[in-house]
Amino acid sequence: MKNARENAMAETITDDQLDGLVFIGQTLAPVYLYDPLQQSVGAVLDAFASLDVEEAAHEWPFVEPSGIVQPLSAMRAGASGDREEASREYRRLFIGPGHKEASPWGSVYTDRDGVMFGASEIALHDWLSQQGVSVAGGHAMPDDHIGTMFQLTAWLAAHRPDLVREFLEAHFLTWALHYVELLQSASRHSLYKGLAETTNATLSGMCASLHLNAKPTRFYR
Repeated sequence: MKNARENAMAETITDDQLDGLVFIGQTLAPVYLYDPLQQSVGAVLDAFASLDVEEAAHEWPFVEPSGIVQPLSAMRAGASGDREEASREYRRLFIGPGHKEASPWGSVYTDRDGVMFGASEIALHDWLSQQGVSVAGGHAMPDDHIGTMFQLTAWLAAHRPDLVREFLEAHFLTWALHYVELLQSASRHSLYKGLAETTNATLSGMCASLHLNAKPTRFYR
């Protein structure tokens, strides 16, 4: 009976934890989704540029302050710098032309052929459809962009908390930690190196705090 009670407690995501997921999703998603020169991410980058790192580290969800100070400092330095330079790095990492150093779509890493709209993306899209959740823009672009996954994390935590655990374990954390390690290695700009480190620390903390067990995944890149 004790183990059953402990397991039930581990399954419960508290309101404070849901609020943390909303904050993380809304804060990190725009940095992944938008070129630094776009207005859509300007306010977020301005906020990072003026960040009181010590204060922010004590308020950052799921992570001990000592584990997030350096990543947030790197993001502040990158956001405070030349946005044109950051834009060039964004395009090199995520857009191309040609080879993307850190392609932001999950199935690029989990599909044997390394393609967008691979099997894991189709499984995500079908799951979202079954749950009545739609991604803005329909299916013109893959749903498994790292930024879109953070948007979905925030939306589900706010509106469908019953789906959060399954989404994280079966669709997001299956590849996200692998991806941000690659991003950290590929980045040459403090904004994106700091973003990768911040994401890594945050997702690792989420796994521990929420007792998440991601579905085992094979990577092809």
